[in-house]
Order: sequence, then C-alpha cells, then structure tokens
Amino acid sequence: MTITSMKNINIYVTLVFLISGCVDEFDLDSGHETPRLVIEGQITTAPGPYTVKITQSRKFSSADGTGFVPVKDAVVEISDNEGNKETLIPSGEDLDLVYKTSTNGIKGEVGKSYTLTVTIDSDTYQSIPQKIEPAGDILDIAAVYKTEGIPEYGDYFDVLVDAEDNPDQRRYYRWDWTGTYEIHAEWWRYCQTHCCVEGCPNFQILHLLYPDCCSVCWVNTFSETVAIADSYMVDIDGFSIAKVDVNDFTFYVKYHMKVNQYSISKDAYEFWGSAKKQIENSGSIFDSAPSSTKGNIYHITDNTKRVLGVFSASDVVSREFFFDNDQITRQLSKPEWFDDCRKIKYSTTEMPEFWN
Repeated sequence: MTITSMKNINIYVTLVFLISGCVDEFDLDSGHETPRLVIEGQITTAPGPYTVKITQSRKFSSADGTGFVPVKDAVVEISDNEGNKETLIPSGEDLDLVYKTSTNGIKGEVGKSYTLTVTIDSDTYQSIPQKIEPAGDILDIAAVYKTEGIPEYGDYFDVLVDAEDNPDQRRYYRWDWTGTYEIHAEWWRYCQTHCCVEGCPNFQILHLLYPDCCSVCWVNTFSETVAIADSYMVDIDGFSIAKVDVNDFTFYVKYHMKVNQYSISKDAYEFWGSAKKQIENSGSIFDSAPSSTKGNIYHITDNTKRVLGVFSASDVVSREFFFDNDQITRQLSKPEWFDDCRKIKYSTTEMPEFWN
C-alpha cells in the first residue's frame, strides 16, 4: 500500500492519473456546490491507446455517493501541428466511461505539438498546444529501506531516481509507477460456507478437482501521490518519487515496480504542483484561487465557463526492477486470504512476463 497523506476526505473528485493506459483516481474534498467540469488526458510517445476522462461535479448526496460523474456524448479530438487528428471513441460504462484513441491511431512524437479539443453540446473547450520535449533517461533507480522518518507508517522503501538532465535547458518532469506483488489464497476454506463453482461439490475435494483455481494472483498497485520536478529548482540525482509501505501482502514473496518518467510542459507542471500541495494538505484542488489550479484547458469563446484539468503531451522512458527484500530487517508473515484472489482490485491469475 502506498503511503499517502490524504485524511478526512468527504466527497470525491476524479483527479485522474493515466498510468500506462490504466486510470487511477484520487479522492478529494471539493467544498463547492457550483458544478465543475474536469477534463484530463494525455498523449505520449509510448504506444496507445490514450485516454481522456471528462467528469462533471454534482452534490455528494447523490444516490451512489459520488461527487463527480462522467460526461456522456462529448466529441473529443486530439490533433497535432501537422494537421493529423483523431476523434476518440467512448469506452466503458457508467462511472467507468472514458474516451480512447484507437490502438494504431495518433501517436506522440518528440518535437510535435498536440491539442485536445472537447465539444459538449454547444460548448467547445481546448487545451493550450503541448509540445513534446525529450524525457531524457532514467540513469539509475533504487529502493532504499527505511525504518524512520514516518513513524505512523513504520518501515517503508524510498524510491529514488537519477534522471538525465541537460544543464543548458530547463526541463519539467513527472513520474508515476505501477507495483506488482504475488499473493497465495487458500480459497477452498471460503468454500466451506459458500458455493464456489457450479454444482457445489464437497469442499474437501474441491481443491483437488480445481487445484489451480484462484489460488495464486498477481496484484497491481499504482501511484497515489504527485511526483514532479523542475530541473532548475531541484536536484534530480537521487530524487524521491515514491514511498512504498512494507507489509505482509506486498512483500512476502517479492515486489516489482515499473517507473515511468515523463517530460511535461510548464503549465502542466504548475497544475500538478498546485494539486500536489493541496493533496498533501488533505485539502482540495478547489481550495486555492481558481487561477492556481485551472490547468491548460479553456472555453474557446467564454472565459467565465471555467474548467479544471490538464492535457499533457509527453515523451516517456521507463525502468523496471524488483525490490531487494533482503533489506527488510523484520520477519514477514504469510498473508491470509481465504477467498478467490481475483476479488482483489487490479488482480489477475496470469503471471506477468517479467515475474520470473
């Protein structure tokens, strides 16, 4: 479980991180009754599809308890400065609705500029053109085990990156990551009181009939904090991008992490910087003056129709590694999961290619 400082959160706003094509969410307190439109998306030099999510705020007293709901029937387009463009297709249902490019559609290229255009009924919103700058390289990455510094969380790994930097050019970076761990479930114990398969055979022979059913899963975890840097303001040699809590579930077998390093524009950096400050203060990205969090998307004709969010066009480089469990100074216990391990969020029974 990733360390995060968000506490006492009352209503949800969908602040989306687009993690290697997977959408994750932050829960933030909006503190406003006025409906707010949120548009977030990105295009990168990595293979697509790319995702744009559009949500509209509503009162927290709504039936399903969500503060923001997806906007349907929007026309969403990504275009570049050479006249290429693609209209995104709605994907998913209800609260999972997003807009996606095709797998072999438009793709980010270093040196080109990209613009997001969204039309909802008679209103059209557009991003400031985003030029893709090189992301450099991740020269080194390390996970350092620590037992001090954050007492309420106990021991954890501090993930540090050394990023390639050009001292003659100011660059802005963002990092995100995907972690993976393995869990072994004694699912047949659950079948003592529940019917796990059609026909409900005796639970004593169930694990013999279905020895591989749901007993081993690989579970993904994702970034829950904002990691950004301005190369003129901080040293990106040994820069901390994540703190990963050590617990029996994630580290009993082993833990893998894929880190992505993105180049981002100055306006995208300022948006994420403002969001980062308010997340760390357990507040809301709406708490500050609107100018500090409005992002780089605007209504093309009416500046009173404000929109929150950001569109990024980024080069991306990645590094993968396994954590060194030998650094852990305490004994870990085998975690107990007496159920189908596929019920764990973001789990799969298919072993990742990188696992062995």
